[in-house]
This record gives sequence, structure tokens and C-alpha cells, in this order.
Amino acid sequence: MIKKEKKASNFPKALLRFFLYALCGALTALPLTLPSLWFVGWVAPAPVIYSELYLIPKKDSYAGAYGRGMSFFWFFGAVVFYWFSELYPLDFLGFDKGAALITVILATCGIPLLQAVVSSLAFVIICLMRRRSSVLSHPFLFSALAAALFVLAEYSHTLTWAGVPWGRFAVGQIACLANIQSAALFGSYFITFIMVFFASLLAFAARDILNKAYRKALICTGAALSIFLANFIYGSIVLAIPAPSSQSAQWVTVGATQGNIRYEEKWLDKEGHTMDVYKKLTLSAAEDGCSLILWPETAIPYNLRMNYRMEEYYRSLAEKAGTEIIVTSFENDDGNLYNTARLLSPDGTLGTSVYKKRHLVPFGEYTPLEDFIETVFPPLAEMSAISDPLSPGVGTEIIETENGPVGVLICFDSIYED
Repeated sequence: MIKKEKKASNFPKALLRFFLYALCGALTALPLTLPSLWFVGWVAPAPVIYSELYLIPKKDSYAGAYGRGMSFFWFFGAVVFYWFSELYPLDFLGFDKGAALITVILATCGIPLLQAVVSSLAFVIICLMRRRSSVLSHPFLFSALAAALFVLAEYSHTLTWAGVPWGRFAVGQIACLANIQSAALFGSYFITFIMVFFASLLAFAARDILNKAYRKALICTGAALSIFLANFIYGSIVLAIPAPSSQSAQWVTVGATQGNIRYEEKWLDKEGHTMDVYKKLTLSAAEDGCSLILWPETAIPYNLRMNYRMEEYYRSLAEKAGTEIIVTSFENDDGNLYNTARLLSPDGTLGTSVYKKRHLVPFGEYTPLEDFIETVFPPLAEMSAISDPLSPGVGTEIIETENGPVGVLICFDSIYED
């Protein structure tokens, strides 16, 4: 009876902690959805860190720490991936409303859950550190370790097909450009590090204020503000440096085309409407004086090596435009199908350098765990409009143009730092 009463009395506290961690996780991610609230990302982790330091019993279980981490990171991810709900009812894929609803729920909740499974280990390690009182007596050491754990959690989102790194802390700072200029020196993980370091020092300052240790609180608060201001001032100086003048810089006029063609129309186009749209856009950009024209990902979704009509189309378009075009299509190579980009010269010839998309979209360009997914939830395995799964490229290709070398990223590639 005593044990049961103890468990019952702990339940309200556990529930309150769940809501606290869930709220802080959601607020930490909020600037990624509403960039004007960038400052929230700096302070939202502080209550969670304070809770870990002073509200959780020192001998609390690792399972409890992992559960709190799940609360934080799952709701963080739910805010980051909220936009999946905007895809409902997935009519462009031919889904019925029931299958569409399940698919959207799986994406909105499932991806954050998969990421939280790994990220939550950060709280287990914090629990381990908390048991060593010597760590808690050094605010700067603990803050640095906690910040490093959040960086590792963020890095884990780049691993495997389930780790989609959309939720970078740095992305939530785009409304205050001065805050992210230091990423040019140390990468976006540096922004994550100093944001969590800042929040952790605030947690220590709150403890010292409650304990009436005002001198220690002043030191932690001053250190936190110094870190923020140093980063902000550096960024402001970088932004204030004038851009190169037109006399000292080489300017290239580049045209970017976007046909804005509906999904089902693009993939089921048998009349050549898509080809006509990009021909018109390309010639218009050439008339405006563009010396290099870019097409979006798989602008015309044909296999270049299997469609002679495309070769003639490219040749005619290049001759009329009289300029270089980076065209995108599917290509077969070594028995595999790739999402590619390569240069089309004004004389109608295609360059030998071809970039193959390296990070493919799960369930869009291939189906991970295909046998399992087809058995458990077949509609998810049928999301891709491509009959044959794509293969990822393995290297970076530099495309040589008349205006100099050009590096290429295709869509999903852009959220992976490698």
C-alpha cells in the first residue's frame, strides 16, 4: 500500500513535468515557424535545464530522464514538421481521405518520434552528470556539456533516412541575421551551442537568485549576455561591411525558372505541356540577358537516356536561347536511376559532368524498409510517383560553365551540411 500511495502522489508531478518539457520543446521550435520570435529560442530551454538541475531528484531513474527528453524533443519536432498537415488530403497522390489522414499523422508525429528516440539520450547523460555534484558546482562546465549534448542531438538528425535535419536552431534566427553570421566561421552547430549555453547560464542565474546568491547570479547573467552580445556585435559588423562594388566584382546575370506545375499534371503529362512551359520560361530569361539559366529539380520528369525526344528538345532549345542552361532530369547509369543536373551548352551539347542528387527524399524518391512498409501500411509505400526507386549519388560534381565553375545542390541536399 505504501508503494502504491507513493506512486500515486508522484503522478501529478510527473504529468506537470511532461507538460513543462513539452511546452519548452514546442517553444524552442517556435522561431522556426515564426522567425519574428527568434528570441524565444534563446530562453525556452532554460526552464527545462533548471528543472533537470534542481527540481528532479538527484537519484531519479535514467528511464525518467529519457521520458522527459522524449517529451521535449517530440514536441519540438511536432512544431518543426507541422507543415505536413498542409498536404492533406494528398489528392495529388490519389489517396482516399482515410489513407491521407493516416499518412499525414504518421509524418507529423512519426518523424519527430523517430528523432526523439535518439535525441532524448542527451537527457540521460544530463541525469548522469547531475549525480556528480562536482559538475553542478561549475556552471560554465555544465553549460558547455549541456550545449554539446544538444549539438550532438541535432547532429543525430543527419543520420539515417529517419533523421531529417529540418530543425536546426540556427534556422530559427533568420529574422535576426546578425545572430547567424558566426555560422560562416564555425558552422550552424555553433549557433546551437551558444543558444543552449546561454539558456543554461540563465537557469543557474535563476537558482542563485532564489538562493539570494546575487553575486553568482550576476556573474552567470553577465556571462550569458556577453556571449549573446559578442555574437550579435560580430554579426552586425559583418553585415555592415559594404559589398564589393560593381567595378571590383564580376557580375553574372542568372535566370531561375519555376514552372509551378501541379504534381499530377507534371507526372502524367502526355501532351508536352511541361516542356512548352519551360521552353517559354527559358527563352524569356535568355531575352532578358541571362548568361546562365537554372531549371528546378526534375523540371521535366523524363529519363534523359531513354527518351530521344528529350535530346531533340534540348538541342532546339539551346540553339534558340543561345545561352547555357543547367537542366535537370532522370538518368540511368550503371543499372541505377539518378536525379541529375548537367550543363546544356548553346550549341546543344550536354556536358560530361553530371551531378547526382545525394540525399533522396524518403517515401518520395525511394521507400525505406520497403518490405515492412508495404506489409504494414501500403499507401505509404505508394507515395512516390516514380515507378523505379532512385539511387543516391556519392560525390560532389563541379560543373564548368563559361562564367566559371558552379556547384550544385538539388532540393533535399540543401539541409545537409556535408
